[in-house]
This record gives sequence, structure tokens and C-alpha cells, in this order.
Amino acid sequence: MFVNERNPTILDAKRSKNSKTVVLLFNGMNVPRYVLMGNCLVQCSLFRRQRDVCYTCGKAGHRADVCINPIGNAFKHCGTQNPQ
Repeated sequence: MFVNERNPTILDAKRSKNSKTVVLLFNGMNVPRYVLMGNCLVQCSLFRRQRDVCYTCGKAGHRADVCINPIGNAFKHCGTQNPQ
């Protein structure tokens, strides 16, 4: 519905799981304010992927509830090890 000749900068469109959100892939670095869906204008905003950071060991890529090093003792804000 989004990828057509009226939206030439859209390369791909994917719907997010169980939501009304659609992620659009644009050609280039600019995100337009609006795109055409059928005969309606739909507002666009930049999507930034959330990165998980563990508050137990201070490493990126996982959360504290699934930490592979649960004995780690890193400071929550900077990730440096606590010298206890």
C-alpha cells in the first residue's frame, strides 16, 4: 500500500507485531513528514531502535532478568565495576 509510484522514496514497508505501527524504509537519509497511503496523508516520524543494557553486569545486548553473569556488580549509570 505504501510502496508505489506516488511514494518514490519508500523501498520497503513492514507492520510491527500486534500494533498499528508500520516501519517504512526510505531511500536516503531524509524522512518525509507525510507519505500517501491510498488517498490519505499519513504522518511519519523517525524510528530509533531501543538498545537493551543490563543493570547487573553493565553490558549491552541483554537485560538484567536474562543476564548470563548475574554475579556481576556494575554501577547502573556508567557500567564500571564496583570494587567491593
